[in-house]
Amino acid sequence: MYMTQSEIVDRYVRRGTSITILAELNATRVDQIREILTDAGVELPEAKKTKQQRIECCYDALDDIEQRIHELIQKEIAKCNKEIEEFEHKIRDNAIAYGGGGWCTQFEKAKKRREDFIEELQGLERAQGTAVMLDEISIYSYSCPTCQIKVMLNGGYGETVTCPVCERRIYRANDGEVMKVARGSRQAKVNNHYIQLDSYGRFKD
Repeated sequence: MYMTQSEIVDRYVRRGTSITILAELNATRVDQIREILTDAGVELPEAKKTKQQRIECCYDALDDIEQRIHELIQKEIAKCNKEIEEFEHKIRDNAIAYGGGGWCTQFEKAKKRREDFIEELQGLERAQGTAVMLDEISIYSYSCPTCQIKVMLNGGYGETVTCPVCERRIYRANDGEVMKVARGSRQAKVNNHYIQLDSYGRFKD
């Protein structure tokens, strides 16, 4: 440290020297200059977070979101389990009173819907924290004037291809459209819907 506390305060308050420059002039750390200024009663703006601190804040926020989602899912599962228990009582009572059928069938269907919903919720919870990497692919449209069909292929094909129906050569109809594909799969996202592709990148029916 080359400057006294009063000199550091004077430079910062009167001359407007930044904390970073003061740290460099005194061959010390920024947090040490901040501590000296704070001890002298100087009000300082909040220190900017480091990259690591910002990353940690993001992780904390994600943890909070995941915890909130977990709580909501568990709340829905508990609600469904309670409803399933009620339907089981109704099914048993109706079976004793009427021998099954009628309302029993409706209660069984309602119970099955709750069980399916619980399975979906559990799948959603298992997927929490799983990142989905997306790759971009270019999809090109080919139109056959004879068959009046449109063939969608990826960028690995040329200006012409063979029509899969009449086997005539057909020409590419557009400049291509970029689509998102989940890495390691053949799922293309088109207009917010996922479409299955075959091993050649063509749309499956």
